[in-house]
This record gives sequence, structure tokens and C-alpha cells, in this order.
Amino acid sequence: MNIKNKHKNNKLKIGIIASILVVILVGGTAALLKVSTQDNKQEVADKQVEASKHSSDGINYAPPTAADEEMNREQEARNKERERLDQLPPSSNAEVFVSGAGQYDSIVEVRAYVSNIYEDGGSCTAQFTKDGAPTVKVTKTAVKDAKTIQCGALDTERSKFSTSGKWTLSVSYESANASGKSSNQIVEIK
Repeated sequence: MNIKNKHKNNKLKIGIIASILVVILVGGTAALLKVSTQDNKQEVADKQVEASKHSSDGINYAPPTAADEEMNREQEARNKERERLDQLPPSSNAEVFVSGAGQYDSIVEVRAYVSNIYEDGGSCTAQFTKDGAPTVKVTKTAVKDAKTIQCGALDTERSKFSTSGKWTLSVSYESANASGKSSNQIVEIK
């Protein structure tokens, strides 16, 4: 009987070991499949994100980069500054600056701007004077740019000047709320 019990015990041990091995194999296979499936899902998700970044409509749907966020902050700051300037009360003393003046062939050019106010509706006048000669004036509508008021091209024909020589130039700004005049400059007319 001892041999039969030994035989039964051996069969039982083999059965238990086989069962354990089956459980280990099935569990291991399931775990591998799960990891593999997760890896595949992540790979598909990564490919979808990458594909969306380079969509055929030319739009980048990826989250903003640090550079994008910095650019947005800078634009917001510019917008706030523009809003602040728009809300400033007009100054009665416009600060007018001549940024360039001279004769170029048959045209006498003047460029000027107003630095301390920001409004619509004004005009700029360039005035040339010389002792013994008629005054030459050019008036243009002023235009707001990003932070100043530009006088535009205050250009005139050389033929409007009665004589050559040194002429005194000043540029003035006028609006319903402000006025001002630049310092005098000398312009050589040939």
C-alpha cells in the first residue's frame, strides 16, 4: 500500500505543480498581453498627437510651447499699453519732432511726429520761411501709429520755393484738443 500511496502522492504533487505552472503561464501571458496592449495604445496615442501637430490644414493643434506663451504675454502687454494710451486725456501741449528734412531732386521732404499724445483728428503743417521770400506751407492729416502720431509725408515741389539758400523749417500740430510746434531747423534748398 505504501507504493500506491507514494504513487498517489506523486500524482498529486505533479498535478499541483502542473496547476501552478498553468496559473503562472496564464497569468504571465495575460500580464504580457496587458503591457503590450498598453504600449500599443500609448504608441497609437503618440502617433495621433504627432499627426495632429502636422495636420493638412496647416494648423498646429499641439499645446502651446514656452515660446508661444511668452509671445502671447508680450502681445497682451502691447494691447494693454495701447488701451492705456487710448484712455489718456489729450495734452494741450503737443511735443512735435522733425525726424528728417531735406531736398531730394525736385522734392523737398519733411518727416515729423508727435510723441506725447495719441488721438485721431489732428493735422500737421510744415512751414518754411526765409527773409524776403514768401512762406511755403504743406499741411497733411496726422495718423496714429503704434504709440505716436505721424505727420505723414510733408513733401512739396522745389518749384514752390522762390529762391535757393537756407530756409527755416518748423512743423506744427493742431487738433481740437492739442497743439504744438517743433523747434526750428535749417534746410538747404538748391
